[in-house]
Amino acid sequence: MRQTDLIVLRAPTVYDCLAHPLLHPPVSENLSTKRDNSQTADLLAAIVELNKTGGRLGIINMAHTVAGKRFDIESFIDKLNTCVFALETDERERVPCSLETAEIIKKHHPDSKTVLFGATARALNKELINFPQVDAILLTNLNDFSSGQLAEGASTGKLGKVPGMVWKEKRGKLRRNDLSDECDSKRLDISALYSGAFSHVLRLFSSGAIEALQGILSNPVVTIFSGNHPLQLPESIIQPHDNPKNSFRSPEDVYRDIVEISRYTSEPIRISGDMLVPDGHFAERLLSLLQHKPTINSLIFEFRSVVQPFFIREMARSAPHFRIRLTPGSHDEAVRQRAGRHYTNAELELTVSESLKAGTGGIELSFIAGLPGQTPQSIYDTTAYCETLLRLFDGDRRLSLSLSPFFPPADAGFGDLAGFGFKQCFSSFEEYLKAQTLPGWADRMEYCTPEMSTSELALTIYLSLSRLVRLKAKYGQIMAAEAERSATIYDRGMEMTRRIANFENNASDDEIALLEPEITSINRLSLNRTSRPGFPLLLSRPQNVLVAARALIENSPWHRKPVE
Repeated sequence: MRQTDLIVLRAPTVYDCLAHPLLHPPVSENLSTKRDNSQTADLLAAIVELNKTGGRLGIINMAHTVAGKRFDIESFIDKLNTCVFALETDERERVPCSLETAEIIKKHHPDSKTVLFGATARALNKELINFPQVDAILLTNLNDFSSGQLAEGASTGKLGKVPGMVWKEKRGKLRRNDLSDECDSKRLDISALYSGAFSHVLRLFSSGAIEALQGILSNPVVTIFSGNHPLQLPESIIQPHDNPKNSFRSPEDVYRDIVEISRYTSEPIRISGDMLVPDGHFAERLLSLLQHKPTINSLIFEFRSVVQPFFIREMARSAPHFRIRLTPGSHDEAVRQRAGRHYTNAELELTVSESLKAGTGGIELSFIAGLPGQTPQSIYDTTAYCETLLRLFDGDRRLSLSLSPFFPPADAGFGDLAGFGFKQCFSSFEEYLKAQTLPGWADRMEYCTPEMSTSELALTIYLSLSRLVRLKAKYGQIMAAEAERSATIYDRGMEMTRRIANFENNASDDEIALLEPEITSINRLSLNRTSRPGFPLLLSRPQNVLVAARALIENSPWHRKPVE
């Protein structure tokens, strides 16, 4: 196989390189589990730029490679040929697989560089860089600017010129490169991304870029954060520290990206980040642009706090069928304030009421189990508050209520939350990694609280989710049969959690292997129940057919001009 300058491996969280049965945490039946594809757009833009210089960047989505067949990861990696393997590590669940994959890469390609990138890789860079199979960790987005420099630096052995990277010299000495002031936040150009995706298919005979493009169009995201600085994520319910380098794009640039995406997909567009946070009347200017030149697509706005009635009315005028996402965390106002959300239940209910009156397409309220100050009774009381909301708003189907266990944000460092009401479950990062092979999701949790152990949390949330889904059926939000199917999955998950707990960490590999068929069945049922398929790529908008045909022609071997 001809050498590729840079290969990006995207390992899904549902794929375990170590071949251990892993029970996944439960999720509400209506909770969105789609990934944030803002990094994906950067990768496709990198393909476009490298193509201009004759470079070759390959994207391999191992989720699709693995699905439906027996998969030999060692044989697969052995056939690849590149000087740089970039392993996407944007969630904590991907860390074990990234390390295992990097170890296999070093076994078959000892001279190639293994580079981790993504929010979690950046947050855990001090721990991950010490593993012998990891050569470097990128502290910025892997985009058209950094990917070209990374490929060149790896091929020439001069990694010191790649900005925003932690890396190891041959003798093992750690080096840290300063961040570049060069802006890597460019306007979204989906036509160019099409060109890069089809070029990727024709030159490397891999569908990875097409799948990435499908992800962008089926779950479109526009971020208000600037790309000048390290990865920026929407603030979580628990945020131990603010990034002093937070910067924001202009409302004009955000609006242009919304318009660009609307040309190619009919899916709702999520605005990542609270638009009320930036200074300088950012939100008012963005809504003004949307009001004068509206888009067809629904827009999903994320907010850290409740929204005032006058601003809700402005959103309704500017973005018909707008949607709102809020994360109150708990019904208990004291617990909520401790988690950084300073508003009352009355203010929350006013936001819901005004949004429904204004014609919102949906308002999502996310509750979380496992926050400091919560007890099992407190979590049960949260579901009781959910019934209060369902009764107050007559079971309006636009009101979406979810409950999920707490996991640290992807961009939090190891141990960062220990001083915020949490107790670390592991004394070292090595102990934490070892636990990630345990079958029970509660045993893999990084934190617990003084009020609840992880095992108590697991049993409590299964019971609470069963109650919540039946409440939704009671108030007409979902069919009774659907509620019972979901409740059955939660009951099976709870029973499996109890069986795993009975092992008391003394089970043999053979005993754990016997659980695999049942665990796989529970995981598959949960995944299928929460997945929401998007429109097919070429059917979302007529524009897709034209730009796809043009991209195929421009990237065909008989049309492509040789690089001088």
